[in-house]
Amino acid sequence: MAELNQVIESLGAGASQSDRIWIEAHPKLAWAPGLVDVLTPDGKYVVLDDEGERREIAQGKAVAVDPHCLEGVPDLLRLGDFHEGGILHNVRVRYFENEIYTTLGGPILISINPYQNFPELYSIQKQNWYWQKSAAQRGVVSVDVPPHLFAVGADSYVSMLADAKDQSIIISGESGAGKTEATKYLLGYFANLQSDQQRNVRRRGSLGMSIEEQVFHSTPILEAFGNAKTIRNDNSSRFGKFTEIEFTSTGKLNSAQMRNYLLEKSRIVQQQPEERGYHAFYMLCAAAPTMEINTVLGIGAAEEHAYTRGCTTIPGVDDREMFVEMVLRLGNTGFDTDELNNMFKILAAILHLGDLQFEEYPDTTKGTKICEGTKEKGEKISELLCVEHAAVVKVFQFKTMEDPMSKKIIDMPQKAAGASNVRHSMAKVIYSSLFNWLVLRINKATEWKGATEEGKRKIGVLDIFGFEIFKENSFEQLCINFANEKLQQDFNFHMFTLEQQLYTEEGISWSHIEFPDNQDIIDALEKKPLGLFCIIDSECISPGANDDTCLRSIFSLSKSPKIIYKPGRVASSNFAVAHYAGVVVYDVVSFLEKNTDKLHGDILKLMRSSKMELVQALFAEPPQAAEPQDSSIAAQQFNSMDSPRLQQAMKTVERCATAPDLGIARRTSAPSVHEKGPVSEWERNAELSKFRTRPNTSTKRSQTVSMMFRQQLDQLVADVRNTNPRYVRCIKPNSVKRAQEFDSSDVLRQLRCAGMLESIRIRRAGYPVRTPFEEFYKRFRILCPTVSTEGKAEPNFRDLCTRLLTEVETKLKNERPLLVAHSWQVGLTKVYLKDELQQALENHVATALLDYILRLQRGCRAYLYRKHLPPPEDGQPTSYSWCTFA
Repeated sequence: MAELNQVIESLGAGASQSDRIWIEAHPKLAWAPGLVDVLTPDGKYVVLDDEGERREIAQGKAVAVDPHCLEGVPDLLRLGDFHEGGILHNVRVRYFENEIYTTLGGPILISINPYQNFPELYSIQKQNWYWQKSAAQRGVVSVDVPPHLFAVGADSYVSMLADAKDQSIIISGESGAGKTEATKYLLGYFANLQSDQQRNVRRRGSLGMSIEEQVFHSTPILEAFGNAKTIRNDNSSRFGKFTEIEFTSTGKLNSAQMRNYLLEKSRIVQQQPEERGYHAFYMLCAAAPTMEINTVLGIGAAEEHAYTRGCTTIPGVDDREMFVEMVLRLGNTGFDTDELNNMFKILAAILHLGDLQFEEYPDTTKGTKICEGTKEKGEKISELLCVEHAAVVKVFQFKTMEDPMSKKIIDMPQKAAGASNVRHSMAKVIYSSLFNWLVLRINKATEWKGATEEGKRKIGVLDIFGFEIFKENSFEQLCINFANEKLQQDFNFHMFTLEQQLYTEEGISWSHIEFPDNQDIIDALEKKPLGLFCIIDSECISPGANDDTCLRSIFSLSKSPKIIYKPGRVASSNFAVAHYAGVVVYDVVSFLEKNTDKLHGDILKLMRSSKMELVQALFAEPPQAAEPQDSSIAAQQFNSMDSPRLQQAMKTVERCATAPDLGIARRTSAPSVHEKGPVSEWERNAELSKFRTRPNTSTKRSQTVSMMFRQQLDQLVADVRNTNPRYVRCIKPNSVKRAQEFDSSDVLRQLRCAGMLESIRIRRAGYPVRTPFEEFYKRFRILCPTVSTEGKAEPNFRDLCTRLLTEVETKLKNERPLLVAHSWQVGLTKVYLKDELQQALENHVATALLDYILRLQRGCRAYLYRKHLPPPEDGQPTSYSWCTFA
């Protein structure tokens, strides 16, 4: 008993025999709350875990468990300590109670993928409830409001209007953590977030439908063409997107525009085991047998085509039903039947390309031919793309080159392997061009065509690929993980660097907090002249460079051996990068090919010879001959903003008389985009600027994929830094995609990578609410009428705010004493508050305003009552003298 008393005493006054300390490196829970049993003579605690197993913990390493985390509080800032065991256990408790959201004081929301549906969690009633709560609090997060995606959306919306500042929501996490679903719910929320009055005056997009309806219909279309099944995620986004939702100064939804990043083109022609290509292919294969147009498409089940025959199904998903929904969405977005037919022809042509087989002629001067067994496939490709069959045969048979001496065009015989590579290149460029065109069309449908208004504001929603570590990691994974490095750095900038710099400049007293900085990793990857991407780009233009020379250059030239290094002693084509989220081993094979992403002129010439207007639009010739060829041919026609090619790009109706009907009713209520006249101002400027093949500075050197991608990332980060950001940190609870299963060790790793422990520390130590003196005084002076500017020509608002807060602090001592200690400071230009005090002040303002309103109503009623009563007769006393203002 004496030993137990010593344990209780060491844990602090008021402890009991139910005290717990953290068990580190627990095999199941990572951090487990252990019940203290006894203190041994050699200074070790004996504790019992949840299964009754006894463990010993050295006295110097013992950390008491905060009881709040055992309950699972909704706000991590309410935990009594900053221990990562408490954070982990708190989200674990909430996860098993189906509480998938946990907040960190407002700007950060932790979202754990439940791998099950909760329809009631995202109902219209739930959306309206969060909107009303946020509006009542003027965008200040209340501890009484359960954390939710809708709370993040509502707070962003209210803050945008109240502060007249653009907002952004950055959704991050690993593949399979739920980013796509979170983005979908947020976009749907903003589409529905209109008052009853606003709903009666909805903005009409370029198709005559409301912008809200267009946003609603566009999301499933992009999922069909840009998402795929991976090992970790059945609906993984294989491209990044930043959606900017524009509102008027009064909060009406004005438009929605999207920027897309780095579609994974290699997935079109090859997938890993248990993975699929893009959903659209499998939807079309599932629906084709019941479609009249399949007599032209000539496609079979997914198992019958080389590009789709690996993994063909997703548990619980009916591809045919998804196809019907996709077609309906496309129709509602303004695509007519002819356009749908042409899109499906292009998809079918890609499937047939994958089925081609090649063999070389006995006479090597004749090159390569399509095998007899797949000749019909070649003819079908010609028919579907509306190109001459002889031209299709020739693009695989020969490779045209220019004689450097005579400048004559020479047909070089092509090997079978070369013909196969041409086939894959065609499939990738056709599909990626179609995807870029789809994004453009959807943006066209969701833009506002009315007059420009003053005071417009935006909320940006970023859904970009999560950090990826696979068994085989290639160039795509390097770009994706680099994007995550940049976004993590931006998170650090907003949460730590900018915060601490601001406190120093404002003279705010507080303790400096160390945080993990990944600047050295970013420098190792992109800093000139010897960053990893710079080395790879240099290899792309070096004569005779190949995968081997590239790998040797990486090891010999890189100046960051602790970040970029050889993963083992055995010779291989691999190199390792120590990312902030862990070490990733990359295979350098095909790095140069993917980074250069050249499209041979023969393919380009073939596509431009098509009689189909949609194909012509996708491969229209760039207006400036000096411009370098970009791999994204779908966008080259937009390099000149006023070019007729841009007009042509929107004319996508194929008028072939042989095109059969889908059996879908033609739309008459919503005309197609190309019928809407001139090109929009947005097309000429902002959105399509990302499609340029090179920046405005003159250069003869073509840009690589990594160059363009890094430029896009830099612009994205710059845009986000001009907003007030909020962060949704999506967490994957397990790798088997199963509900009510929690891999504590992996979740802990993700929480560490997300910087949650440091974020809690800085939020608890800092002052997230900051308001200029005059604005603060005018907002809260109602709480202290004695603190007045009366008689002062030039009032000292800093002094007034100090006096006001001092009086408020006194009033709150008995009501909420925990808010008083260090809950505010006055800087050089602003008042700095903690969230809890700001919420208390807003509550008191609401109460005071209600009191004034009630008093005013009583006074008005009394005045009107006296006014309408007949005057008293002479000598008679008045019976209504009680009607006074007070």
